[in-house]
Amino acid sequence: MQQMRDACLIGGLFAGIVFGPQTARAQYSADFQTNLISGVVSNWSGDYYVGKRFSGDLLFIQNGGVLNSQFSYVGWGAGADSVVVTGASSAWNPVTLAIGYVGAGNHLEIHSGGRVTAGWTIIGYGGDSNSALITDPGSMWSNSGSFTVGGNAPNNSLIISNGALVVNKEGRVGSQFGGDNNSVRVVAGATWQNTSLNVGDQSAGNSLVIDGGQVTAGGVVVGSSDSTCDNVIELDSGSLVVTNATGDAVLQVTKGQLIVHGGTLRVDKLVLVNGCSAEFVHDGGTIIIGSTVVQDSPGSFYITGLTQEGNNLRVAWKMSTGGLFGEFNVLQVTAGAADGSYSTNTLTDIFTVSNVVEGGVTNYLDVGGATNRPARYYRIRLQSSGGQ
Repeated sequence: MQQMRDACLIGGLFAGIVFGPQTARAQYSADFQTNLISGVVSNWSGDYYVGKRFSGDLLFIQNGGVLNSQFSYVGWGAGADSVVVTGASSAWNPVTLAIGYVGAGNHLEIHSGGRVTAGWTIIGYGGDSNSALITDPGSMWSNSGSFTVGGNAPNNSLIISNGALVVNKEGRVGSQFGGDNNSVRVVAGATWQNTSLNVGDQSAGNSLVIDGGQVTAGGVVVGSSDSTCDNVIELDSGSLVVTNATGDAVLQVTKGQLIVHGGTLRVDKLVLVNGCSAEFVHDGGTIIIGSTVVQDSPGSFYITGLTQEGNNLRVAWKMSTGGLFGEFNVLQVTAGAADGSYSTNTLTDIFTVSNVVEGGVTNYLDVGGATNRPARYYRIRLQSSGGQ
């Protein structure tokens, strides 16, 4: 009976919001209350809190109901609270949105064509283990500003599933110190569109997994400043597309991994930064890369670029004499297996540089190199006059 009394009071509250001006005030007066916005438009003039001082509160927007609000919070305090936006024409339009401002275990769910439109959104501003799920065709979450999963808090998550769409400018997965082990999964025909995307900015163990969905961005960085080097983007199926109108969008792996098990990776320019174990693993799927650059530390010698020129591949590398005994730089190549793997035992010499300039850059055009399938792998080695 208490739940029914709460529902009646809530109905009167929202009727007042629709037909007359209201000042901002607490929306919940106890734990485990449910507010319903169903079939009406509610214009809330102040900040909106789902669980400011309470736990287990629920906001339910359905049947074409609309809530327009200012700064909005799901879990301002220590409690775990929830919001559900469901059904075509049902919408929540906050100016800004924080899920888990301080509290842990808060949740937002958008499904069956529901929509959320915000200026910027953060899941886990200061609270851990907050989550969001957006699913079903027609469901959309759009942000005119940044979209962050894990600010300075760990273990926050987002799942985009079953044809749903998330659109924002700057996407971040783990953005600040302490924002570790946050995750995003894009699955089952869903799409995440970003102007730019950073997975693991100053934090560790963050991940983006694409399994049947699509992620697009005008630029991507894996691990900007973190020292543990364990942030990861993993493509299992679906697609990751990093491109822009000028064809020079960069996917940069700085401190972490880019793993392609399947699907299609399309990148204008792939940059691998040596040091801290930046790694590109490709054992399946299709990769379409305009150019590859390896940025290395002073004194090291690495392949710095792979550029397609028609049916050919131009391989560039930074040279080294290897100290007293290294006299030659030798470019070697081998073909990959059907699963994308290769063996170092099958590498053969195709080009030798005898006039090595320490720290200089040279290149070799491998005629027909771009037509080899499934893959072609290159390595640079030092050889002395004795062949070592």
